[in-house]
Amino acid sequence: MAKNVHADQLGKSGELHVARFLEHRKCRIIERNWRIKNGEIDIIALSPEGIYLFIEVKSRSSEAFGHPLESISVGKVHRLQKLALAWYRDW
Repeated sequence: MAKNVHADQLGKSGELHVARFLEHRKCRIIERNWRIKNGEIDIIALSPEGIYLFIEVKSRSSEAFGHPLESISVGKVHRLQKLALAWYRDW
């Protein structure tokens, strides 16, 4: 399957924007695009209060494809929880 270069660039741009947003708020970026066979966490950060943040970045060029929150299903939330636990276990 051919890669959509525009979508890939949009995703990378979105992740960079979120990372800068977090850093501006004094969060420390610990990992970007952390992967295991079961999936990927886009950004793992540590807040100034000592809270770990596990972030899924959804970038859209317009809302014609729906709001980014609409693309996060209950299944995706559960998968992100499992990935966060896997990261924490291996950390």
